[in-house]
Amino acid sequence: MNKNYLLIGGLALVGTGAYFLYKKDKDSKDAEADKNKTAEEILAKQVEAQEKNAAKIIAEQKYQSSIDLQNKNSYAAKVARVQLYLGVTPTGKVGANTIKALVTMMSTKFDSINEGNVDAILTEIDARKKSASDLSQKTTTTSALQEKIAFAKKLETLTSDGSKYAELLNNVSAPAYAFDSLTGSYKYLGNKKSFSKGSQFKRNLVSRGNGEILIKDGSTRYAVDPNNFIVKSN
Repeated sequence: MNKNYLLIGGLALVGTGAYFLYKKDKDSKDAEADKNKTAEEILAKQVEAQEKNAAKIIAEQKYQSSIDLQNKNSYAAKVARVQLYLGVTPTGKVGANTIKALVTMMSTKFDSINEGNVDAILTEIDARKKSASDLSQKTTTTSALQEKIAFAKKLETLTSDGSKYAELLNNVSAPAYAFDSLTGSYKYLGNKKSFSKGSQFKRNLVSRGNGEILIKDGSTRYAVDPNNFIVKSN
């Protein structure tokens, strides 16, 4: 056999072997790449699923929290009411800020919030609110009464010498009183007298001392709110 043919045949065999070795190595690398790609895709899908699940859980928690806060009898709603009183964001969940505010404002009675004492805390809060409201109302009423008493006395003083007169701003129906010297008080006579808008009075107005001005008419006195008058000069 010709040596050239043998050489060519040998080279062909070597080339074929090298090709199969290369193809096998390439196929192996491709398979490994496909395997890695598949693993990455699986991991990405798992992460996506976990993120969706986490978002769903958060949404469900927010929804439940919203429902809990809407239900005034739920623990969360009660905690939110406490937080509003304490000046803390009403989340319905007890945190460090809530406890700190509670201890600051109610430490003599409470230093924690739980399902066992939240109703007692709300009862205490309601009592404090009522007390504060009553005090405020009393203060407002007292202040308004003092202003009326002072104004009635001023009306009496300004019109007592006749240099000024008080004029009615409205039509009024004034209850009649008689002074009882035995008791030192005025007694209601059971009748009223009408006075027209624009009626003028001087030297016959007396402060009753309770925020009313009395119009003297003989032995009878007619009580009128001093805010119905305006003082004018002659």
